[in-house]
Amino acid sequence: MSNNTFAQGDGDKELEAALREDEDLSSVQPTQEGTHVQRSIAASVLGRELTQREKDSLGNDYTKHDVEIAFLANEQRLVIVRALLACGVPEENIKEILIIYQVSKLQTFKELVDYFTDLKERHGSVIDGIRDEFILNIKDYEQTFKKAAVRAYEIVFCIKLEVENDIQQVVGFLKEQEALTFSKMVEVLMSALTPKQKEEMLFKALDKVGRSDLKENKEFTEKILAQEFTCENLSRMLQELGPAKKSQPIKQPPEKPSGKKPQKK
Repeated sequence: MSNNTFAQGDGDKELEAALREDEDLSSVQPTQEGTHVQRSIAASVLGRELTQREKDSLGNDYTKHDVEIAFLANEQRLVIVRALLACGVPEENIKEILIIYQVSKLQTFKELVDYFTDLKERHGSVIDGIRDEFILNIKDYEQTFKKAAVRAYEIVFCIKLEVENDIQQVVGFLKEQEALTFSKMVEVLMSALTPKQKEEMLFKALDKVGRSDLKENKEFTEKILAQEFTCENLSRMLQELGPAKKSQPIKQPPEKPSGKKPQKK
C-alpha cells in the first residue's frame, strides 16, 4: 500500500524550518496538514492500529476482510473523519461534510482517502467537491476546472478572481502549462511568482500579523524569500509568530557625586 497524504509538500517544511531558525521565532511549531497513513492492514481499513485485545479477538493471520467484518460497520463515521483529517480538511468543514456525504456501502480508510484526494484534485477542495457532486450536481469538467483554478489562484495570491475575463486568462494559462489537477495548478502558479511579488506578499503578511519589525531583518526576509510558498500557507504560518519583543529601556548609571562639600549657610 502506498503512503497517502495530502499536505502542501516539502515547500511547507522548508518554509517552517526557515521561520523556526530565527531567534525571535523559536516557539513556532510546524503546522501539520496531513496524517500519515500507516502501512498495516488495520490502518488501511480503519485509519488506526488495533489494540492488543482486538488482535487477540481476531486470532493470528487475520485478513483485511476480517478487520472489515469485525470493526468497520461500527466505526464507519469515525473512519470518514480520520480520512478527512488525513486529507487536510479543516475541522470546521467536517461537520458539514458528514451531513452531506452519506455512504451507500462500507468504505475503508484507504478508499476514502483516495476518494477525497481525487475530489480535491478535481474541485480545489474536498468541501467544494462534496457540495458540487451531492448538492449542486455539477459534473461538467470545464465548470469544475474553472472553480479549481479560481481556488488555486486564491491560495497562491490571496486574491479571489471574480471578473470572468480574469478567470479565463488564468484557466487558459493553466491549460497551456498542462496543470490539469489542483495540486499542479498551485505548483505552476507558485513558480510564476516573481521575486517582487513574493517580497510584497511577505511584507503585507508581516504587516497583517503585526510583525512589521521583521521587514528590516534582512537575514530573515532573505531566508523566507528563498523558499517557495503560497500566500495562504505563508499567512497561516506567520500568524503563529509571537508579538515583537519590546526593547527594555537602557538604565542610566547613577550620577557620580561631584566631590564638593556642601557649603554651610
